[in-house]
Amino acid sequence: MTFAAPRFVRYVADASRLPLPGTLNWLTVAERSELDFWKNSIRRTQWLSGRWLAKRMISRSVTISQLSRIEILSRDANGLGTRPRIAIDGKRRHASLSISHAGQSILVGWSRSGRRIGVDLAVDVPQNKTFHTAWFSASERDWIDVQPKQRTPIIWGLKEAIFKACGDTHKWNPAAVTVDSFDHNLVRAALRGKRLPRFSTWIRSNHNGTAAVVWQTQDNTEVALCS
Repeated sequence: MTFAAPRFVRYVADASRLPLPGTLNWLTVAERSELDFWKNSIRRTQWLSGRWLAKRMISRSVTISQLSRIEILSRDANGLGTRPRIAIDGKRRHASLSISHAGQSILVGWSRSGRRIGVDLAVDVPQNKTFHTAWFSASERDWIDVQPKQRTPIIWGLKEAIFKACGDTHKWNPAAVTVDSFDHNLVRAALRGKRLPRFSTWIRSNHNGTAAVVWQTQDNTEVALCS
């Protein structure tokens, strides 16, 4: 892996195999406060796995060994979820980070340049007509109808990844994002009717669902992947 690359994506299918530290001393005081928001043990483990993975990616790309020097916060003063904010040694970094988890799987996208990046794990997305009518546009439904089982999680994953990439402060609303076209690793979409800059994409699907990554770029260069 080349750590000078502007973007990194890490997908872990089974986060239970990650060697998480036995203590929480790799978290800052503010991060521990955010962890306390989660009372369910499964959600706490997901949160810890995502943060540990993200910190490891960041630490390697900026050559920092102590994870406690990196702080990732994603809640505002009112406790509401926000786009992750990154600070190193207390100084805010102009960078873009996105984290998604579903079951035992974790997906993290990190952009050193600050260009927008968003990730999503689309798992168990409903296939019924009522759901499709409520959350997908007519053109999205036309595209999905060709292969509903395969394409439903792809469009759903793209919608949420795009929403995360845009750093929108509004509450997540799947209908707010409309995918206008998706081909050749490029997606064009709109947010509440406003056309967005094009995004490059990385999609991987299996029987469990779809891992979707979108990132703002001036070309269609494949994202640097870490295994």
